[in-house]
Amino acid sequence: MQLRTARLWLQYMYYVSVVKTFILAECIGDWHLELAATSHVLNLFAATGHHNYARCTRLYLQLMSDLSSSHPWIYDQFAANGFHTIRRSDRFWGGLSADLVIEQTMMKASKGRSGLTHGRGMTEIVRLLWVLSMHQCASLHLAMRSLTGLENPTDHRIETGVSRMKRDRRDMLKVVSWLDKNGPFHTADELLHCISTGLMASEEDCISCDNAEQIGAMMQEKVTGACVVDASFPKAD
Repeated sequence: MQLRTARLWLQYMYYVSVVKTFILAECIGDWHLELAATSHVLNLFAATGHHNYARCTRLYLQLMSDLSSSHPWIYDQFAANGFHTIRRSDRFWGGLSADLVIEQTMMKASKGRSGLTHGRGMTEIVRLLWVLSMHQCASLHLAMRSLTGLENPTDHRIETGVSRMKRDRRDMLKVVSWLDKNGPFHTADELLHCISTGLMASEEDCISCDNAEQIGAMMQEKVTGACVVDASFPKAD
């Protein structure tokens, strides 16, 4: 495609679809789908200067591709049971990312009432006792919610509710209406346009964001066969 603005937006929509696929894989616990989505952002990490992400994600994918032979039991737990995500309910869409649970659940518990930071101290014994008793406290909490009728019986996420769907549709129509008047495919030349301000990038500006995928693939090819600690992505690339 010769229209650079259109090519940039098609690339943008592709990466949005990758993110949506990754979120879907996390929610339903599909490990293979998550690995596929992760592999599609390797080139973007390299091209946008996120070099640690580019190196570590590539190493992660290589280790996971060999997991069935190196750690067959863990592979079975991930692939067959979806245990790479964390669930606090049996809902189909109930999968949560591990880092999300650590930040929003465990950290909240440690800093809230009866947490580690409220006068208990931070000795090893106190930390060990607190961590090993968390699941028992969670079971009691769940039982009390069920007894008092506070447990939500619905199997649906808030995103699938009628009001949320209506609001999402209104927001989508606003974006569609704006793009209909300021569309990235309406330009008559091959220059890169900012559709909100009308600014154009000339050849002298050396802007290459519309070729991020190709540039990232070239950078990844250069580090093929290198050790992860020695792999580097020069800024000039």
